Amino acid sequence: MAKILKNKKVLTITIILLIGGALFCFLKVSQITMSSAFDQFNLYYFGLKVNRNFKPPLKVPYQKDKTLQEIAFELGLPLYDLIIENKITDPGDLINKTELKIPHYLENTNRNDVFTEILIRAEIERKIAPVKVKLFTDLDLNKIGFRFVWDFGNNRYSFEQNPEHIYHIPGIYHPKLVVIWPNGYYQFSNELTVKVKDINTDYDGLPFLVAEGIGDYIFVNNRLQVKDQFVIFDEKTEIIQNPPLLRYYKHDCFLAVAQGFSKVTLRRLGQEFSFYLFVTPLPARFSVEPEYDWYKTQFNTGMYGNCGPASNASAIKWASGEDLTVEQVRAENGMPYANGAVDYNNLQEQLKNHGVESQIRKIECLDDITKVIDECGIIIVSFNCGVVTPTKGDKKTNYFGRYYPDETGHYILIKGYTLDRKYFIVYDPIPGEWEKNEIRYLDGVSMIGRNRFFSITEVMPSIKGRNMVVIFRQKDLN
Repeated sequence: MAKILKNKKVLTITIILLIGGALFCFLKVSQITMSSAFDQFNLYYFGLKVNRNFKPPLKVPYQKDKTLQEIAFELGLPLYDLIIENKITDPGDLINKTELKIPHYLENTNRNDVFTEILIRAEIERKIAPVKVKLFTDLDLNKIGFRFVWDFGNNRYSFEQNPEHIYHIPGIYHPKLVVIWPNGYYQFSNELTVKVKDINTDYDGLPFLVAEGIGDYIFVNNRLQVKDQFVIFDEKTEIIQNPPLLRYYKHDCFLAVAQGFSKVTLRRLGQEFSFYLFVTPLPARFSVEPEYDWYKTQFNTGMYGNCGPASNASAIKWASGEDLTVEQVRAENGMPYANGAVDYNNLQEQLKNHGVESQIRKIECLDDITKVIDECGIIIVSFNCGVVTPTKGDKKTNYFGRYYPDETGHYILIKGYTLDRKYFIVYDPIPGEWEKNEIRYLDGVSMIGRNRFFSITEVMPSIKGRNMVVIFRQKDLN
């Protein structure tokens, strides 16, 4: 009997030990899993990991179908590792890349020999887009021996000592200085806040937002209030969109993951914020891109030859916020030519009458145009639209080429260009079709003359040696 009891006691102890061991292993695995998830959260949302107990490959293929943020996440790296090692200042730096360099750091990094704090300051030129900001630090970044990058908060970066940056899209941005020590330890400076406002207009529709390519950010700070508190759009935000172009990235920030037009609704805490979104099919650079609708069409405006007045009406709305109909612009212009045409002097005089700054410049080369866009201006130019190759496929989803049969002298407004310098991005005032003008992009509201991509090699021979009207926003806007 005693032997049986002894065996039972041994069996009980064995079972307890087995259960205890299993529980320990389970907790240990759970701890590792939770720790891994937490590290990934930090890496993905904050680009920070202090302890690096691995040595990634020195180079990896660049996957053009993925955003840089996604590649960094898959590699288990902070985004800044890729930004700094590959000297990326904007998406244009990725166009011709086939591989990405990966940095090596010492194992068991620590916080020895770092600054107590890194302070930056800014000079801000004005409040209304475009806003030029100059950033300063008292550190000599080029002599201390570490690596650094200025993060402007909009997927644009700089490796200069005291850089300047122009914010051309309204929003709230948080520039900072990021420093990496030789052991891989990160230090961040204080974050500044740059509020880029839009012109006050009587526009009361949904905002029109743009991303200058896949991988760009869409910020939705301070859009909704509940009981005097701004709603934070976090990971619990419901995104309603068709087609899907965005996904959540971090608080009040969404990542463009597909190209096209869409109507987007963000739903959080019973509140909704809706907007129309355009994500460019190729990395691009826009001039100032207001959130209000400033596209004007010559459809149903009284005469066929209203492309010049329509372009001027768009330019006036863009530059000052004043909303004129195409008919009003035509009435002001009158009929300087029997066929209804207007010339650059007519357009410039009218712009001046509405307080809009403009210049007539000659086009000698492509840089004459891209420089205007880089300086946050727009361009009205006349050319033979028949030189542009007709659009192939569905005009609602293909934004490249001429979407109409007309082949004639024609005014368009150039508002951007692709960073590979292959396409102008234009507002073309010709309607999708002259009878009803019912064709729209997939957001349901944008006419297909909006954000068209015309080949630079086709357009340039038609405008080289000719004039253009260059328009800027008023200098005294505040």
